[in-house]
Amino acid sequence: MRGEWMRALQANAGGFLMGLLAVAASPWLLASAARGRWWIGCPNEWLILGTGLLLVVVTLGDWVVRIYR
Repeated sequence: MRGEWMRALQANAGGFLMGLLAVAASPWLLASAARGRWWIGCPNEWLILGTGLLLVVVTLGDWVVRIYR
């Protein structure tokens, strides 16, 4: 990205969203690893499924827009 948020979003919306999720989740995951148990709460399967589905929908939607533009 090199700090160019809009260009990264234009280049690959799904990858951009995945990067944002990784940055947002990193402190929580690192704190959980340091404590040896989940900090704040354990992610349930519906949260994981929903996040994965969101990434797939955004990526496929971006591809469809690019193909038919």
